[in-house]
Amino acid sequence: MPTILENITIEPKEPPQAVVIWLHGLGADGNDFAPAIEALRLADRYRIRFILPHAPIQPVTLNGGMLMRAWYDINSLERDSHQQDAAGIQKSFEAVSQLIDQQIALGIPHNKILIAGFSQGGAIALYTGLCYSKNLAGIIALSTYLPISEIIEEKRHSENHNTPILLIHGTHDEVIAFEYAEASRAILMAMGYSVNWHTYRMGHTVCPEEIMLIDSWLKERLA
Repeated sequence: MPTILENITIEPKEPPQAVVIWLHGLGADGNDFAPAIEALRLADRYRIRFILPHAPIQPVTLNGGMLMRAWYDINSLERDSHQQDAAGIQKSFEAVSQLIDQQIALGIPHNKILIAGFSQGGAIALYTGLCYSKNLAGIIALSTYLPISEIIEEKRHSENHNTPILLIHGTHDEVIAFEYAEASRAILMAMGYSVNWHTYRMGHTVCPEEIMLIDSWLKERLA
């Protein structure tokens, strides 16, 4: 059995009733969102265990082969699925699925597990949330896009057809074009998914208003 991803785990003071697995962006690590989670006391207020895994270190083609934490290689910024690292995305899906399986084995119901991610981590959150074999509480995808959409259309699991999706993007995102996010939203809706779509006047980042929205969405889904 593959080794569980190294991660930061933030535990509530009382036994957890739900779990959020939060995936960081390219070149970051699990520490990226820990300050916001701890500052808002999300774990304690909603009795949520937060798991913030570290992506493996690997070369990224688009960055000249530089070694960094990445959920998959980026060969091109083209939307065509054939230009994307399908094998790397599948490998991360399997690793994150193993984390979900572990939490279920620890007694957390699968419908009380939510997966979230920013940028490249958001792409894996979408792929995992749509293709995992048990229904999850929700998917939060921030400043990201739907990867290998043609493959997802084939592999998506009916158990998560009604899983709510929170999709947020900055209108001035300089890394993942706003139009790319809009196209991802359209594809998801065409597949029949319920997408809660929000935009903010920001770049490739997270703003305070967005964090407040996520707070209320977590409460609605998991509290």
